[in-house]
Amino acid sequence: MNTRRAMLTELFRRLDERQIPVCVLRNYGNLLDDPTSDVDLLTLPGRVTEVLACCEAAAQATGQQLMQRTRFVNHSLVFWDGSRGWLRIDVDTEQRWRRFHLLTAAQILERRRRHEPFCIPDPCHEAVILLTQALWQNQLSERYLARLGELDRQITDKNSLGAVCGAAFGRRENLLAQLGDPTLPERLQRAVRRSACLQPARAARSLGYLLADAVRLVARLKSPPGVSLRTIGLGAADIQELRVRLAILFPLQKGLASDGPAPKFAGGKTLFKGGLAIESWPATARPARVIRQRWLAPGRSFAALREPEGQCHLMHIGTGTMQSSPDFAGAFTQFIGSTLAQQLEAPRPPRKGLFAVLVGLDGSGKTTLARNLATLVTHEREFAGMRYFHWLPGWRRTFEFPLPEPGNQPRKEKPPGGLVPALLSVARLAKNLCRAWLAYWLWLRPLLRRGALVLVDRYVFNYQLDPVSVKYAGPAWLLARVLKWFPRPDAVIVLRAPGEVLLRRKQELSAAEILRQTALLDTIKFPAGRIVRADAGLSADEVARKTMTEIINAAPAS
Repeated sequence: MNTRRAMLTELFRRLDERQIPVCVLRNYGNLLDDPTSDVDLLTLPGRVTEVLACCEAAAQATGQQLMQRTRFVNHSLVFWDGSRGWLRIDVDTEQRWRRFHLLTAAQILERRRRHEPFCIPDPCHEAVILLTQALWQNQLSERYLARLGELDRQITDKNSLGAVCGAAFGRRENLLAQLGDPTLPERLQRAVRRSACLQPARAARSLGYLLADAVRLVARLKSPPGVSLRTIGLGAADIQELRVRLAILFPLQKGLASDGPAPKFAGGKTLFKGGLAIESWPATARPARVIRQRWLAPGRSFAALREPEGQCHLMHIGTGTMQSSPDFAGAFTQFIGSTLAQQLEAPRPPRKGLFAVLVGLDGSGKTTLARNLATLVTHEREFAGMRYFHWLPGWRRTFEFPLPEPGNQPRKEKPPGGLVPALLSVARLAKNLCRAWLAYWLWLRPLLRRGALVLVDRYVFNYQLDPVSVKYAGPAWLLARVLKWFPRPDAVIVLRAPGEVLLRRKQELSAAEILRQTALLDTIKFPAGRIVRADAGLSADEVARKTMTEIINAAPAS
């Protein structure tokens, strides 16, 4: 039994067991096995909470995860089976077109009929339901047109059909006899508006919908159901494959695709409507600059970078977690599914956050280790997320990720001696001290309280290990004293590797400079609660796992 059939069978069993009145509105012919079809349910307004609870319980019983809960005109839930299987269940409590009332749930449920293992509407009501879809879409699709033709042949009591059409649209006639008229949706829209103006009871219901929609609008502005994705170096074929894979989760007609930055209004509208907004950027030597640009909703935002060698790095902006794979569409489907599901579960991490610093020579693998730690945080969920900073964290909210940098970076020249360079160095040191504390109180401390792993590459220890890189020419005694005043990390991860390994990976440092920094690295006394020493000569995965184990042991329990 496939996961969709198993979950729906369990759902309808639970609904029957609790005697909750429900019916499947449309597209029920192959409902249990068609992976491309949504499940559209109708129930009484007072029982909708029970129906939603049964959906979540059935998912849990069959091993599926809730990954999206949205309030559109209906209540929409999307479940994920852990691979490629998506299941969207939409629960309505009435039939309406925009803010105009058509039929109550009680009117439809009273005449529902059994179609094992669930109930479906009476043929007259089903015809009205499909015509209502034509109002929303402003046209009749071929599938609905064919089904309405079948219903026209099934319904022998045309007077009953006319009565139902009159109650819904204000036109008491056999509308199925007019399916060949392309203006039928437009004429029905005018009839519905006219009926709302002439019937006080219907107008009152429509006003209630308008007020409820206003409340829902505010909630969706605060937490939009859509997702934005910024890709760098990916082709059109990769992006199209992803859009098709995620079509149930993010309908194609609601999506947006742009080359480069999307217009702010269009991107925000796509997120609000529940679509997928994709910005496609060409390959660049500085991908970090593209990712640092403004994000409308970081919690619903992702980025993807393809390296020239083919490896893809996937990033969630809100939590800082990552995943790497050569298969973009397949890996991103898994990544977005697990990320959104974890957000809805909102589990409290088993431990408090941790402020850790990476220290090592150029070529020791600090960036690779940080990237692998971000991947482990994604899967092991020991922390609420990971936020990475290169050098000192800034006080403004920016988003950085440990992305690979091509080639060797140019090394800074040694600052000249003298009083003026020394004074400038001291001034920069004082500025960085203020910046570090401002960043700590405004950003790092809240992250740590939420249980995140804060990982800083180099931090202030570069003043001791490589003062040329930070242009420091001041007195050593002052540096030793001021460094004690910076925010103290919980752990320092020291990466060591043989000189020949460092030279093979990068040629930014000379052999003499590598020997000098390696000897100095052993003498630095790091002001941290725990020192984690990692052998960069081991495989990257092994280093990351051993380091994560040490970090977890260093982080206090919640």
